[in-house]
Amino acid sequence: MADADKPPMPESKPTVAINSTDIIKAQLTRLIDKVDEQTTTLKEHRSETADSFKHLTADVELVSSDLSIVKSRVTILESYKNDADARATRTSARVQQASQVDLEQASQLARERAAREALAKRVADLAEETDRQTVMLTSLTTMATKLAANPYIKQLSVALLAALTGYLAKGHL
Repeated sequence: MADADKPPMPESKPTVAINSTDIIKAQLTRLIDKVDEQTTTLKEHRSETADSFKHLTADVELVSSDLSIVKSRVTILESYKNDADARATRTSARVQQASQVDLEQASQLARERAAREALAKRVADLAEETDRQTVMLTSLTTMATKLAANPYIKQLSVALLAALTGYLAKGHL
């Protein structure tokens, strides 16, 4: 039988062979997109953390300078108090009431006490702010740990290792 006598064969469409390299490329692309999203989020948190550290550093410097001032004032206050106590025990109530110097020192002690209490409140507020920022840093550390434990990151590392192994297997060093 001649070729012309044979019935026509149906034309078949060529099939596209999907190889493992195309699958790995698709997975890598998808994983890289996920990592880019997470990287953007991490950069935003990093910026917020840097701003908080700047604020915290400024607050710590301010508290340090204020604490040295408080220490010197407390020393002065203690000396004034000791002086006032010594005079009060040596003098009578009548002389003590008449002494303008003692009244001025008492008013100065009251002012210093009020200033010390205001400063103590400020130190407490700064301690509260430090605690808040410590909580924020702890949450940032937790987020970084979760990012490292993310299955997408793990898949990306496996895919990159497979691609590198294939590359090295072809003799490219």
